[in-house]
Amino acid sequence: MRYSGLGSPWIPNEVFDKAERFAHRTKRSRSQIYSAAISECVARHFDNEITTAINRSVDQIRAAGAGADVFSRRGAELMLQRVAW
Repeated sequence: MRYSGLGSPWIPNEVFDKAERFAHRTKRSRSQIYSAAISECVARHFDNEITTAINRSVDQIRAAGAGADVFSRRGAELMLQRVAW
């Protein structure tokens, strides 16, 4: 774990109060709650390089497989849709 050394961020009272109640209800510290929230936010909004690479690969496979039989192409698409991204 790394301490930023920047001090506490400013958090609006309403958000602070909700976080305080949530921390108490889940028996976690506010720091754990804030850390989890920031991690989730970054994961949602950060341009994921792996997803970008996979999408690029799928696009290349689709382009190369334009002449492939419909059965194989549809099977591959269904398998990709079933994967939890």
